[in-house]
Formats: sequence, structure tokens, C-alpha cells
Amino acid sequence: YQNLAHVEIDGADSQVCYGSGYNRGGSNSWNLVSQSECLLELTANQKVAVVAKRASSTTTVSPTLTAAQSWFQMQKIDNPNVIMLRNSTNGASWSSGERPIYWDVEDREDSAFTHAASSDAIQVQNTGFYKITYAVGVDQASNTRMSTYGKIQVDSGGGFVDTPYGWSHANQRGNNNAREAAVSASTILELNSGDEVRVVAGVADVGKIG
Repeated sequence: YQNLAHVEIDGADSQVCYGSGYNRGGSNSWNLVSQSECLLELTANQKVAVVAKRASSTTTVSPTLTAAQSWFQMQKIDNPNVIMLRNSTNGASWSSGERPIYWDVEDREDSAFTHAASSDAIQVQNTGFYKITYAVGVDQASNTRMSTYGKIQVDSGGGFVDTPYGWSHANQRGNNNAREAAVSASTILELNSGDEVRVVAGVADVGKIG
């Protein structure tokens, strides 16, 4: 079965912080972990919760939370200089290869970053070390097994190239409605002023960016 976890704010979906895990079930393959990382801009007295669900129609599957392997950490960030983007609409389906992720919602854009509306690239304005986190939701469109991956690319003036950091991967069973997944990662990159960064997702079968 497929497991999805995400963050809610005051009981509503935050639309960020999605993570997933795949559990085959056979041959004692019973355990999985869903995790993700993101920034949230909160106001006083707001409540944050983690919600998990089973993405499968198999009625015989009854996942149990493992307390000894579950955790939650939170840090208050003072004087942040961040960019917070997300995608509010589903993307087009494709059968192979990879595509950059376009961000149509800018929740926050501080002075260290530049992002054109609904574009894929984020430009940094200052040289330094940057912590980057991302998550991409994928909806499998058939009963065929597939895998999805995410990665970070950087353009320093000669075109976008893959970085060795920030790769992610998810398996999707496909049948019994076990089609939803999220690829997510967090890393630190050393960037120069003017560098552009983007997230790219790739699939091995028909999928759809969510």
C-alpha cells in the first residue's frame, strides 16, 4: 500500500510538507516511513498537526503507526530571508522522460530571491550557502507499476545541469488505487549571485504532476 503524510494548519491542508512511502507487503516487507520538510509562515495561536492516510482501496490492509519510529521537530526562524513557492494546479500527463516544475503560487519572496510568476526557475541574488527543500506530488494514471524521481538543477550561465545533491525517489504500485506519491528532499548548495535553481521530476510510466 501507499502511505501519504502531510501537515495541517488549524485542521486545514497546508498544501505543503507532503511525504509518502510504499509498502509491498509480501515477504515480510511491512515497514515504511513517510517524511518531508518545509517552511511554514504561522501566526500566534495557530495549531500544526501531522496527518497520515492510506492511499489504497485494499480493505485487508490495516497500517499501524509505529511510535518508536515517529517524530516531529519544529524550529522558530527569526529574520528569515526565504522564498516559499507551491503549485496549486495539476500538470499535464506524460509517458517518459522528465519535466521542470512550474510554481504558480508565491506565498513569500524575500530580497535574496527572484521568481517570475508561474515559472520554474528561482534566481538567487547573493553568493552563499542555501538550504533547499522541495516536494512534488505525483498521481499515477494507470494500474501499471511506476517509479518517480525528483532532482535539483542549477544554471550558472551555461544552461541547467543536475546537481549531485537533493535527489528523491518513490515507487507506485498502481493498482487498488495505490497511485498517489510524493518525492521530497532537502539539501544545502553553494550558489553564486545570479545562479538559477529549479526542481525537475521524471517518471517511468504515465504520471501527472499534482
